[in-house]
Amino acid sequence: MGAELTVGPPDIVVDFSAAWVQVGPDDDLAGWASAAAQRIWALGGGPPSRLDAEILAAEFTVLAKVAFAVPSFGALVFCPEPSRGPRACVRLMGLRYSPGIEESSIVEEFLLPAEQQLLPPEVEQSTDAGLRRIRIRQRAWSADTGRVADHIAYLFPCDEGAWALTTSLPDPHEAELMLADLDQLAASVQLQGCAVTGPVARPPQDPSPSTEARGPFAVVLPDGMVEGCLLPPSSAPAAKRSPSPT
Repeated sequence: MGAELTVGPPDIVVDFSAAWVQVGPDDDLAGWASAAAQRIWALGGGPPSRLDAEILAAEFTVLAKVAFAVPSFGALVFCPEPSRGPRACVRLMGLRYSPGIEESSIVEEFLLPAEQQLLPPEVEQSTDAGLRRIRIRQRAWSADTGRVADHIAYLFPCDEGAWALTTSLPDPHEAELMLADLDQLAASVQLQGCAVTGPVARPPQDPSPSTEARGPFAVVLPDGMVEGCLLPPSSAPAAKRSPSPT
């Protein structure tokens, strides 16, 4: 038997703007990417050429595959200007943890190793619109690629679990420009029943009792299984048009 865990966070609604496109772990990525590219180009004043649509769809597909390399409920891709390509890809993850665990311990699970940090991590509480949340921003280098990236996470702690929005941006300057858009997305997260639009994320109601959770934290997988400890996301590979966010 694994460690005793909380039942999981409450249902939420993420009410995002039209510049974001949502993808789920069970979606047909090719079909989703093609439809999303057409919609984003239409919002940008399209219609696009066939090549433009195919390029954007290919970028969407790559980002979705990278996003779901880490177990998550879904991902949101930010693309306000289709000619520039996607600017960010944000994962939505759910967490369970040992009852009574300190909030500071939850934050620590998101921190990268100290030897990779280029700046002290920024950990800020937010109590404005939306759910109470903690923004964690880290600038770090990857031992595998040698690249520098900004890793940004929004943690929504609740009594029985937490939600997290996470992304990594390979260009620190772009990360600075993107911060307001990411903050706005995080502010749109609300408990179900407090909003009337947006996709709903639900934790599994009957997690498998035979699945062992290693440590006080566990990622809530889309199929209801519990698997291991939460790890910070890795950087995505660079895209042709611009550094590829994840």
